[in-house]
Amino acid sequence: MKDLDGRYLLANRRIGVFAGPNTPPGPVEGRLDVELFPPEQARRFRQSDWAAARSGKAIEIEDHIEEKDGTHTYLTVKFPLKDDDGTVYAVGGIATDITERTRAEQALRASERRFRTLCQHAPIGIFLTDAEGNMTYANPRCEMIYGFSEPDALGEGWFRYVHPDDQPAVIEQWRRLAKAGANFAMEYRAMTPDGAIRWVNDQTVPLLSDEGEKVGHVGTVEDVTERRQAEIELRRERDFAKGLIATARAIVLVIDGSGRVVLVNPFVEHVTGRPADDLKGRDWFAAAVPQDQRDRARDATMRALSGETGEPIIYPVSGPNGRFHRLEWANRAVLGPGGETCVLAIGHDITALEEAQQRALHAERLAAIGEMVAGISHESRNALHRCQVCLEMLAIEVEDLPPALQLIDRIQAAQDTLYHVFEDVRTYAAPIILERRACDLTEVWRTVWAQITAGRTSRVAELIEDLDGAVPRCSGDPFRLGQVFRNILDNALDAAPEPARVEIACEPASLDGEPAIRVAVRDNGPGLGPEQRRRIFEPFFTTKARGTGLGMAITRRIVEAHGGRITVGEGARPGAEIIVTLPRDLI
Repeated sequence: MKDLDGRYLLANRRIGVFAGPNTPPGPVEGRLDVELFPPEQARRFRQSDWAAARSGKAIEIEDHIEEKDGTHTYLTVKFPLKDDDGTVYAVGGIATDITERTRAEQALRASERRFRTLCQHAPIGIFLTDAEGNMTYANPRCEMIYGFSEPDALGEGWFRYVHPDDQPAVIEQWRRLAKAGANFAMEYRAMTPDGAIRWVNDQTVPLLSDEGEKVGHVGTVEDVTERRQAEIELRRERDFAKGLIATARAIVLVIDGSGRVVLVNPFVEHVTGRPADDLKGRDWFAAAVPQDQRDRARDATMRALSGETGEPIIYPVSGPNGRFHRLEWANRAVLGPGGETCVLAIGHDITALEEAQQRALHAERLAAIGEMVAGISHESRNALHRCQVCLEMLAIEVEDLPPALQLIDRIQAAQDTLYHVFEDVRTYAAPIILERRACDLTEVWRTVWAQITAGRTSRVAELIEDLDGAVPRCSGDPFRLGQVFRNILDNALDAAPEPARVEIACEPASLDGEPAIRVAVRDNGPGLGPEQRRRIFEPFFTTKARGTGLGMAITRRIVEAHGGRITVGEGARPGAEIIVTLPRDLI
């Protein structure tokens, strides 16, 4: 605290970190900024003091201060102190070191920029889905391949861009594998809005959280129209392969019954680093295939001599500098130059595709919001603890200054809010461990209702129960189920008008063929829009001005940890309806 001449009236010990190395020792009370700090720093301090005094209200300044361990960033609040007639007689200030938070925010923004840049400029299509398989993002290359715009493709909108003849197989396989959390790999035709048909190679894998929970899928899409057309032409002209293999962008290999190379195209040098002439007459598998793969590759290839074509096989080929290329091989029997039965093997180098898929998957995992925010949460909690200690010390220093104490209370409230945000993120990322026992759901939701309405004394709210003869008991964790009903009922009261009316209907149900209990919670609010219904359980999705958007995502995780399901009602009646179905007995 300083008087209007800039002399310190009161200061805590922490102010010493601002002072330069040449600052005279002793207390700061009675001194001016120019006696304590470097000139430029003192000038900035004085200017902000006058700004607070002239404005008559608190102001915020972000200062960058050179300290022994480098530059620190401080968020400073300066405020005028007034006597009983409103005259400003002094200026107070509170400075909070936000260096770690600022660095973390900068790192987060840089990581997001790298991820966006990767997706924006990737030569292959990249897309993301939620855990249910609904598309949530598509990069520009993906839009170009299919001919859609991202908003049109979200959810299951991208199905419209699959060729009508291929739609049933693609949709059936996608929904089945997405639900099971399995890899999806399929080539099919896409039809653009202008009628152009393209073959695409769609490769999708589950996206897992740090705890191994499926949180979505990441996929790559490659326009393979040219390759497919080349394969069609190759099948038509296979008996004239000698004229084609000279320019093919794949290894075209003819080997005899003993595995020796009869013909091979120049592309083999691109893969193996060895000229085609160097391989002719040599055992292909001994010369080009790693030792641990030779028997498998030889057996699979030679089966073509008996007329078996089978599915394409993949095996590696040795390249220069000890590198291996993975190739997908299609084999069939043909007549060789001398009339003997040989094997025609065509190998497409899929190394770059697989590496691109791995890079895309790795980048998506590194950029997942849960990972980044969890890291920030860990670091920030330490900073919040330091802030808490400083606030408590500051409160002691200014305990006779009610305005300053009020500002400290406001800072404390803001810090508590930030702490709860970090706790929400930590809770979402942490594994859910249940302590199951016999649980009466009516007792759980009634306890929660009493707690949340006690904090909303200004609201008129009514809870209506319709048990319909059902016995709402199951095996579960009462505390975790209390979190479920707290999130649902909190949202219901936030959405409901005055007077609030919340209905809980309970009835017996079946879940995967086993006895279950179905609990439906409905409010008398405006209901949910299409996007809210679709995204309500997504992490970080919220329509509120405050909050992290993790409440319903955490709710779903808890319900699923109990072996249950949570869904949004169909909306035939007014208001929003959330349906929780839990197994009756998990013990």
